[in-house]
Amino acid sequence: MTTYFYTASAATGDMGTYRLDYEAGRVAHVATTHAGGSLSAIAIHPDRHRLYVAERTAPGIVTYSIGPRDGALTELARTPTASQLAYVSLAADQRAIYGASYRDGSVCVHPVDADGVAGPAPHPPLSFGEQARCHAVVEGPDGVLWVSALGHDLLYRVARDPATGAL
Repeated sequence: MTTYFYTASAATGDMGTYRLDYEAGRVAHVATTHAGGSLSAIAIHPDRHRLYVAERTAPGIVTYSIGPRDGALTELARTPTASQLAYVSLAADQRAIYGASYRDGSVCVHPVDADGVAGPAPHPPLSFGEQARCHAVVEGPDGVLWVSALGHDLLYRVARDPATGAL
């Protein structure tokens, strides 16, 4: 079995693709994809056909396709975000991607279309204030979002409106 994994470099703007060879017990560098800017968090679609990375220089989410045979990354789209994201995660139904902004103390939700591409946010981010320093946002099994705010030393429970998708 071959497993590919990925790294994002804030310093170089590069995505690294690596192959894990279980039998040999080795990791091999496969490719470097230059995304540009300062990269941060990565989320991978559960079926492994899409990868999402937060870009901080021109705040946004970059969607990549993942090559099924070689793990190669091909850029599909860049979607602007309201602020720099420190964390991204996919909704359980894979129809949305959530982002947490450490810098702005906010969380956002972006739709993911049928092709697995992240799109523009239809609603403004939910702000907890700059001092919140939101570090992560994940969806629980009941559909509720959990937001860690390091600056407030709190874990917020956030609902998403089922009709509009707003937080």
